[in-house]
Amino acid sequence: MRALCRTSHERTIFGDIPFSDAKFDRTFAAILARPRQSVGLVAELDGRIVGAESASAGEYHIGEGEILTTVHLIAIEKSNLSPVRRARTFLRLIRGLRLWSDSRSAKRLLIHVTTGHDLASTDRLLKVAGMKLMGGGYVG
Repeated sequence: MRALCRTSHERTIFGDIPFSDAKFDRTFAAILARPRQSVGLVAELDGRIVGAESASAGEYHIGEGEILTTVHLIAIEKSNLSPVRRARTFLRLIRGLRLWSDSRSAKRLLIHVTTGHDLASTDRLLKVAGMKLMGGGYVG
């Protein structure tokens, strides 16, 4: 999973920031330590990890009484999967997040797209997954 996350990170707009094994380890440990608030899901094909994601559930930062799920990472193997297989993997990971989110009684699932590339394809897939665009991201 580390290799997949590293490769995915390198393909984003943040790829110039060195990948931190120590932070990866701490993040993984935090997910395991808080199973009611955090989740890490993987997609496997023929015994190898081809997709991974992490998310957390909690209240809106200045509101009370409603749980939201915030996705922190979605990483998909790119080099060894066909475009169709990548899309299916992505959609299945989103489905897994919805199921986990529902189990936490979360009212909303928030996915922040910060890759900085292939946004049209990502937008199409997220719409197929039932997501709605709510704004945009900017960098400066």
